Amino acid sequence: MPPLQEVRAWAESRLVDLLCPAGRGVFVVLECYLDESKRGGGLFCVAGYVFEPGSVEPFGEEWRALHAPLIPSHMTDLATGGGIYRDVTDARRNELVRRSVELINKHVLAAVVISCQSRVVNSLAPNNVRGLRDAYSICCHMAMTQVKMWLRDTVRRDDRVAYVFDAGNTFQAETSGLISSAGPHDADPYRYYSHAFVPRDDLPALQAADLLAWEWTKFLDETVSRPIRRMRGSLRSLIASDPSRYIGSHITGQPLRRFFTDIRKAICQQLESEAALRDGVFVPPTSPRFPI
Repeated sequence: MPPLQEVRAWAESRLVDLLCPAGRGVFVVLECYLDESKRGGGLFCVAGYVFEPGSVEPFGEEWRALHAPLIPSHMTDLATGGGIYRDVTDARRNELVRRSVELINKHVLAAVVISCQSRVVNSLAPNNVRGLRDAYSICCHMAMTQVKMWLRDTVRRDDRVAYVFDAGNTFQAETSGLISSAGPHDADPYRYYSHAFVPRDDLPALQAADLLAWEWTKFLDETVSRPIRRMRGSLRSLIASDPSRYIGSHITGQPLRRFFTDIRKAICQQLESEAALRDGVFVPPTSPRFPI
């Protein structure tokens, strides 16, 4: 293994140890994808995978072995033959996608994907509330609540969750603040244990999440919205492996407007409670700190 990949593999194992001490809880990676090439306002997606802590490092080892020396893997380039894949044949790139899907199916517990039209979400979001004024933080919030509900309702586990995000988004600091303020409270919407922002190039699990985010936006654009083709075989193979572990939603229309109505109500109730406390009167809020 090249020295850089050895360092990344070591950092990966340390990250899991730090975020999930003694292998406790579950490990979730979330990646965002924005494609504005043909869509006014941008089709935006946050997608990711749920891992057992002990599966993250073996997955990373197998992913690096599969994709070397073309590391890190970015799905946009892998699918189109751009970037580091410009001299790779179509057959080889297709094989890499197929075998990547097999690795994902082998190692992950579940998958979550939340998408929206960023222009629509940003037009409805409260501009004066940090952490709730952009599609990125809102989709991350929804994805994390979906993970909590999957653990509670589908597999009936009470694990806490370590969340890992791709580093570098403009709204990273606001999203981190949202998680910190919402997670460690009694009305925890995320089953929160810890979180971190890590460069995608350093963590194969995030590169796998990038594959899912790209496949989902491709499906929404070319199969659902236009439509000009059937679902890609790679996405079909991911979901067909176990449909019960895939959680997906495109937020739009009335449910999206209702979400922001609930957001504003929760904010008003929190402000009223804080004002009452300053006046010496306790008024318990009737809604959770953040709607789910």
